[in-house]
Amino acid sequence: MKTKRVALALAAFLIAYVVVTLIWTTVQRRSLEVPEKDTIRVGERVVLPKLQPIRGGPFPQAEGKLLFVTAFSMACPFSAESVPFWNRIRQALPPDRARYVIIGCARSIDELQAFAQRTKLEGDLFFSTCEDVEERLKIGGGIVHYVLDGRGVCRAVWTGMPVKPESEREMLIEILRRVESSSP
Repeated sequence: MKTKRVALALAAFLIAYVVVTLIWTTVQRRSLEVPEKDTIRVGERVVLPKLQPIRGGPFPQAEGKLLFVTAFSMACPFSAESVPFWNRIRQALPPDRARYVIIGCARSIDELQAFAQRTKLEGDLFFSTCEDVEERLKIGGGIVHYVLDGRGVCRAVWTGMPVKPESEREMLIEILRRVESSSP
């Protein structure tokens, strides 16, 4: 009789352990899932916010090329660690097919300039208010990359940043593939 009680108690403990483990695993997976942002969609015409140049000339016109735009908010905690990847994108883009620009939103133009110097951000950089960037580019306080054609139509969009070197390589390959396959 005692052995039967011990076996039942052990079975109940194992069942409880399995249930708790399954619940814990499900909760952990959900916290790692990133919901899709409400951002510009492929095929939509993009109306850019009012921009002030920080580095580079006036905002580039189509000139028969695609425009690769990285838009980000200084409020995003991943902005600074994303800069090396953005610099690699700029270096990898074929200059005869695409021009790379960065649009940053911050509390002030000085804050964005200091960020660019501190992080060694390369390329043409433009400032806009976060309200205007959010309203027009829908970046959700984060980082979004767009490929725009000569009419300002979105041909590809990526949100966020890669977190592993292999995902960075995959994203860069996909960016270059999209640039090559899109018409200016």
